[in-house]
Amino acid sequence: MSKTVGISRNVKIEWLDKVAGLYIAGNTEEEIRSKLDEYLSLKIKSEVNRRKTRTILTKIWVEDIKEMEESKDIAIRLFKTGKEKNMLLAHWCLMIMAYPMFRDLCKSIGTMDRNMFPITTRDIKRRMFDIWGERSTLNHAIDKNIQTLRDMNILYPKCNGEYGINQIEIDDSEGLILITNVLVYDKGNLYISVESLNESPEIFPFIYCITTDILEHNSLLSVNRFGGELVVSRV
Repeated sequence: MSKTVGISRNVKIEWLDKVAGLYIAGNTEEEIRSKLDEYLSLKIKSEVNRRKTRTILTKIWVEDIKEMEESKDIAIRLFKTGKEKNMLLAHWCLMIMAYPMFRDLCKSIGTMDRNMFPITTRDIKRRMFDIWGERSTLNHAIDKNIQTLRDMNILYPKCNGEYGINQIEIDDSEGLILITNVLVYDKGNLYISVESLNESPEIFPFIYCITTDILEHNSLLSVNRFGGELVVSRV
């Protein structure tokens, strides 16, 4: 059975801010959908595309992911700081958890960047087809996801069809814990080495340094030695 693509429409950072604000304000899911529909009606004329966009936004911020409630709480606190980089990180981490296709696309771009390969739409698609299989729905979704990264001011066009990356430094300790939680979740809630935490390609736009001091002072995580290296797992 083919995996569900998920994000089939591009989303803008202000739309993510809108749904986050509605959720944090305590609106019910029904109220959020209604208010989002009204808000998006000024941005998207097609009723079908508006519905798809609303569904994507609510899946990111409104729908809960089992066993990741603590991460959602951290994302909320980061968003409420009002700092642009913290708000962006909150969106990013929730998007990675909600949409595996977005996570894999970010991994592909991050891997290309770390290996200093040119980042082009063609090469992103080639890597994603290897993971997900080549199909028209995926081809369309990749274009929308790349546009989302451009709308989020993460990717920017360079010459010869290449993209550059705007990097953001994260120094908030809760932001670092959120990154760790998301990466452990990505490993099936098992464990990940401390070294890998700081080299994970799906977090490619962010510059950060996760240390054992930060991890050991957090009740959600456990640091142990396994196979000669320090690893992190959820408590």
